[in-house]
Amino acid sequence: MRFVFFALLFLNLAYFAWSHWIDAPRPPPVNEAIAHLPQLKMAGELPPAGRPPGHGTQKTALNDSAGCWSVGPFVDPASGAQAAALLKAKGFDPRQRAEQGQVAVGYWVYVGRLASQAEADRALLTLERNGIRDALVMPETADTGRRLSLGFYSERSRADRRDSARKSAKASSRTRSTG
Repeated sequence: MRFVFFALLFLNLAYFAWSHWIDAPRPPPVNEAIAHLPQLKMAGELPPAGRPPGHGTQKTALNDSAGCWSVGPFVDPASGAQAAALLKAKGFDPRQRAEQGQVAVGYWVYVGRLASQAEADRALLTLERNGIRDALVMPETADTGRRLSLGFYSERSRADRRDSARKSAKASSRTRSTG
């Protein structure tokens, strides 16, 4: 009986050591819907010049007065109605309003800074030789110059994959007005 006790004790200690020092926890999965948002920082992590002013030792209490929060923008009224239903289920009293705003509609991957039409044609041929057959030459404008479009993607990860296929490609977020 003593042997079984010490064997189980040894196994428990070995498992404890393995789980704390050898087995590394898996990183949480990446949520594509929020991956493009900036990382939050605590006030103590900011440099002293960027810290917000403190509130001192003043104590505050929650009161019963109603506050106003704005949630959105939403791409269409159906999305807004779905969010309102979710807020109502959580105990809030949502009111919808229409307002002008910008919503992300996807990511455009392009190659920019092409000096001439000949350079754009050479880049297009190079892309086609490397397996990218759906690139298009975009019309030249005064503010953006000449560009090759490599595609428009709804997910950032897919845009990044296409972006990495070409060294000088750029992925930029595209928005459209709402309301």
